[in-house]
Formats: sequence, structure tokens, C-alpha cells
Amino acid sequence: MNQSPVNHRARLAAGFTAVLLVALLSGCDPSAFPSFAPAAATTQPYSVPTSLPAEMLVPGTPENADALIADIIRSVNRQREKVGLAPLTRSAELCRLADQHAERMIAADFFSHTDPAGGANLAARARKRGYAFFKVGENLGAIQRDPAEVMKDWMESPSHRANILDPDFTEIGVSVRDGGRYGRYWVQEFGRPLGQ
Repeated sequence: MNQSPVNHRARLAAGFTAVLLVALLSGCDPSAFPSFAPAAATTQPYSVPTSLPAEMLVPGTPENADALIADIIRSVNRQREKVGLAPLTRSAELCRLADQHAERMIAADFFSHTDPAGGANLAARARKRGYAFFKVGENLGAIQRDPAEVMKDWMESPSHRANILDPDFTEIGVSVRDGGRYGRYWVQEFGRPLGQ
């Protein structure tokens, strides 16, 4: 990766993906399932400040957020169609889950699937919101300014691509928020609710 001053836009999508498969075996206690671990990062961000002014820790919603989110979902479904997979439907619940995580990453100044305050990962966050799932997954991105850029990064990363093209998923939620250390944050939540 070229980190010259001219081309210093690191792509933080690569390496931050996670999938948790919850096997529905008789007698299994869902709370006993282990946490998932995100894949190791393959790119590093360019130099960023060690502390941020308070105003940078206030998440903002881009004016065109609805269009950006719709574009991401269309792009995901185009990729799935190419390999013969059913399209994902937009889930209001997964969108709210994605919004909460994007806002939390900005406000608490972290970039991870796991919240450093309490250690909640996607599975724990979904359970807390009452999203009963067979399987959930998450892709994160930061710095990318538009859907084409973040989708390119996700599709070039094997672990992110695996989430996008996972035949088990039936629903998607997407969030985009501005602010924080990296300027723009993207969250994709994938799910398959119980009973599907």
C-alpha cells in the first residue's frame, strides 16, 4: 500500500469482519456460545492524532445517507446475483443495529467489532436488541467516501467478501456516519433470523 502524502487514504475495511454461526442444537444454551474474533487487519491507517477534539466525537449523518445506504444494498445484491445467490432484504432492525455501532465507534473513538467498554460484539449487541438470529455477520469500513470505494475494498478482502456472498444470510442493515478519527464510518450487518 502506498502511504505517500498524495495517496494517504488508508482503507480500513480490510481485516474487520466477523461472522458468528449459532448452531441450534437441542439443549444448547445460546449464552454459552463463544465470541467471534475479527480477522487480522491487512492495512494500517495513515497517521492520525492521538487525541480528538470533542466535536469530532459527535456522529453526524450525511445529507445523502439514504441514497448511500440504498446504493450499498444494491451493490451487495448485484454481487450476490453474479454468483447465483438470492438478494438480501433490508432489515430495519439490522439498520438500527448498524447505526448504533457506527455512532458508538465515533463517540468512543474506536474501530472494532468489539466495544472496548464491556466487550460487546455483534452477537451480544443483536441479542440485547432482541434480534433472534440463526447467524449474524458484520463488515466495517472507515475513511472511504462513497459506496463504490467501500464496496471495492470489501470485495477485495476475502473475509468481507465471504460475508457479502454468504448464502446463509437473508437480511442486511447498513449505516454510514461522519465524524471521529477517520471521518466516515460504514457498517454492514448481515443476518438470518430464527425460523428462516
